[in-house]
Amino acid sequence: MAARRIFSREFKLEAVKLVRERGVTEAQASRDLGVSRSGFYAWLNRPRCKRSLDDEVIGNQVRQSFLGSDRTYGARRVWHDVLALGQRCGLHRIERLMRVHTPTDLAAVAFALNTRPRKTLGWRTPAEAFDKLLRSVNRGYVATTG
Repeated sequence: MAARRIFSREFKLEAVKLVRERGVTEAQASRDLGVSRSGFYAWLNRPRCKRSLDDEVIGNQVRQSFLGSDRTYGARRVWHDVLALGQRCGLHRIERLMRVHTPTDLAAVAFALNTRPRKTLGWRTPAEAFDKLLRSVNRGYVATTG
């Protein structure tokens, strides 16, 4: 017996979109994807579950809270923000939604963090503070050999 194949939600949505937009028949699409016809009809006609719809709403709130904090809030602080907005959910759900709904481009996160002014640096960015330090060190010294 063949192993059961598991398709992601995005894959299913794209398959349904192809059928509806390009006029491919349901029977042909189910054959091409290697799924049963009844399973494919379920993808077409089954409404999304309540948890999935709630995840979308909470996920948008998670994203707004995280981006509103300049990408510095962790799951626990985002969770408190979501609770303050009146949503009821657990911390682990917030952690899962943060993995899905927050940007994972590390270069963008590093740029956002490194270009933010810091109180400990006199409200300068780390680059500005480092530049000032280098200028003050190089000011009075002359390199000699010998």
